[in-house]
Amino acid sequence: MQMGAVLLCCGSTLAFAKSPAHCYVIGDTSDSKPMHTYGSQQNPYGSLGDVQADPDCVVINVLYSDIPLDGGIVLKDGQRIEGKKSKKGALPKITNSAGIGIILARNNRLKNLHVFDTWLYGIAGSPEIQFTGGDIIIQKVLVTGANQSGGFDAFGIMSSLAIAPAEDMKLRIKNSEIGEANAPSIGIAQLNGHADIRISNTTVRDQGHIPGGNETSPGIAIVALGISSIDAAVLNTSVSNIGDGALSNSDGLLLLNQGSGAMNVKVDGYHYSNPDGGGALQTSTGIEMGFFASSGGGSFNGTVKNSVIEDAWYTGIQILDQYSGGGNTLTAQIKNNQINNCGGGIQAFTSYTPFSSMYVDISDNTIDTTDDRGFGLGDGIEIAAVDGPANIFEARIEGNSVLNAAGDSLIFVLRNASVQSAQLDAGLGGLGSAGQNRIIGGAGANIVSDGFEVSAANNWWGSDTGPAVVVELNGGTVDVDPFLTTDPNPNP
Repeated sequence: MQMGAVLLCCGSTLAFAKSPAHCYVIGDTSDSKPMHTYGSQQNPYGSLGDVQADPDCVVINVLYSDIPLDGGIVLKDGQRIEGKKSKKGALPKITNSAGIGIILARNNRLKNLHVFDTWLYGIAGSPEIQFTGGDIIIQKVLVTGANQSGGFDAFGIMSSLAIAPAEDMKLRIKNSEIGEANAPSIGIAQLNGHADIRISNTTVRDQGHIPGGNETSPGIAIVALGISSIDAAVLNTSVSNIGDGALSNSDGLLLLNQGSGAMNVKVDGYHYSNPDGGGALQTSTGIEMGFFASSGGGSFNGTVKNSVIEDAWYTGIQILDQYSGGGNTLTAQIKNNQINNCGGGIQAFTSYTPFSSMYVDISDNTIDTTDDRGFGLGDGIEIAAVDGPANIFEARIEGNSVLNAAGDSLIFVLRNASVQSAQLDAGLGGLGSAGQNRIIGGAGANIVSDGFEVSAANNWWGSDTGPAVVVELNGGTVDVDPFLTTDPNPNP
């Protein structure tokens, strides 16, 4: 073991800061040198159980060998576990053919590891298995083949990476990859306290679902429960090829407040592609964000920008406050995103949630080629308040391109609900939208207002004569004058 250094000089003792105690472990001990201390680099431990039994080991160094380490490991508070790559860059492997690969404690760091083919979770932490919070860093970690058992937990199918703290947590997942498992990928549920979460430069791919029980296989799910609060950022991260067939709910990114606290999220540089993921019987989205079944009285503030969402079965981006206790406030900015070949483009709605307030800004996005999927989908941008009273409902829509919508291009729906204050501004209305939207080539109506008063002036409708089809229902009105007579961005 590596101990702290002591220097004796001139009758005095100078104690330098103690270095963390390192230990070493490898799957193949055939080259070990027994004359050295067991657990040293020259004579490494041969099992994770031996490492776990060492009370002094702070930094666990996993040396590469062709033989993986089985049995999993339960980390201690403050421990680090770091792999040493092979000369060709391969990561050392950890598995657990009878349980969880790595169980987290407080203030752990994981780096340069491949956790694979675990019977239960790949990496997990919850109060039931010692984890309560703290600082967690997961860096350059590959997790594949989790949940070989096909089992379920309280939150659904056992995930490749599942974290549910009951105290404050700072979590960083970066430069990592999660995939090749019949399970959800990353599941984070804040049970209490505050979470500061950042997921960056990470890939989620090739994740399926298990028939029966909870048929949900999201790529990344971040959920606030109870009175907990979350600040989360998802940056330069991708989700692809998740779900399996018609019964799968294959949401790429779930950002949900299901409690009464505050949730603030930022998504930048996200990419979702799911041409084969299915989801025909569910509402699979590229991003779903807001409130769902919350206890009420909470806040949600979300930004999505510079992202690409392709082949979502249902909707590219969905902003919602649904089945909640009421009194929620939701603010969302959706800016400069590309949405291609999805069942719908961008959808924002409140339903079955009394006295909610929603503020949405949808600007400079391109929605290209929606598909009705045979279920009457295909709308470019949909804004809806249904089944319940709302305090404030505001949507500002500016500078978007909605191209080749299979349904209606812009649709505003107020149904079975009342709204104390509503402003729907797609051009020169009270929210300051300059219009400049491009609505071109839709199969349905260019714009529909069902019960709302909508401002939609200063837009290009694909013709110098203005929109071909404007639909006004149930007292709804649409003002499209003046409209643009030339395309404001003919070569986007």
